[in-house]
Amino acid sequence: MQPRVDDKSISDDERLWRRIVPSNVFTKVDKDGNLRPSSAAFLDGITGEVSVCRACLTSVDKVLENYQQQGLVEINAKLPRSLGHIVVADPQEEDLSHALICPPPDSSYNRRKKDARIIADKAEWLVKPVMAS
Repeated sequence: MQPRVDDKSISDDERLWRRIVPSNVFTKVDKDGNLRPSSAAFLDGITGEVSVCRACLTSVDKVLENYQQQGLVEINAKLPRSLGHIVVADPQEEDLSHALICPPPDSSYNRRKKDARIIADKAEWLVKPVMAS
């Protein structure tokens, strides 16, 4: 597979959305008692690539259409880029807004985890997940 290249058609200010599964793995409660996405929500143990949606090409309702229990967070493309990651449009037949955040090819798991923690800490909720009681 060819190395991915940062997609300059996606501006640094473009909003990227990530669905968050309602579980203690992908969410955490911070010291102030607020629900936050965890670093695990921005990690992929297989390819390292994290799926996101380009907000300008979709809607909250569309992204959560078949995932009503899940939450949705937002970051700007500038954030992962500031950590050395690239952002790539990856439209799919069923989701033209699909994009990927890709870590540097030589980054270790520990580096990806640290970066994921930074991204998760800066992510803002658009919709909080429905957590089981």
